[in-house]
Amino acid sequence: MDNDDYSTLIAPIRRRMVNSIWRIVRDSEETEDVLQEALLLILKRFDRIRAHPNPTALILRLCINQALDHLRRNQRHNRNRAEDLDIERLSAGTPNAAVVLMREEQRTAVFAALKTLPPREAEALLLRAVEDQPYGEVARAMGCRESTVRVLISHARKRLRALFARSDLNPVKEVIQ
Repeated sequence: MDNDDYSTLIAPIRRRMVNSIWRIVRDSEETEDVLQEALLLILKRFDRIRAHPNPTALILRLCINQALDHLRRNQRHNRNRAEDLDIERLSAGTPNAAVVLMREEQRTAVFAALKTLPPREAEALLLRAVEDQPYGEVARAMGCRESTVRVLISHARKRLRALFARSDLNPVKEVIQ
């Protein structure tokens, strides 16, 4: 990959790449780390990416996968950090501390639940619900038919609804509905 390739393919979507990663890891320093990991992976697979019918979707898919891998590697550390952050917010007397805590619990629960899904279901759901990609774009990024993507997302949402039905947390509706 040379500078021309970077400026035509990566630079225009860099902000989307960062946003995709940040939505998952929710930490600016970790986002930068994951972005660097993703860029290295993109560099290694650049010929395949360039030949892909939708390189942008594939790059975003790689970013999401890197972020999910990062979460899996650091799950315990992130859980402890989130708990500490919630305690600090509550003790600081934030006006909406209960709301902040509830949202953090919901976010943590949703991402923990996403980790329980089969990888292709989680990937399809993240691309569609979090990245707001159309079904056709998700299908091209995943290398399958649009109908397959719809089935994967349907199964993922069904699993998440069942999981959250057993808990007292109300998950983010746009993810599971």
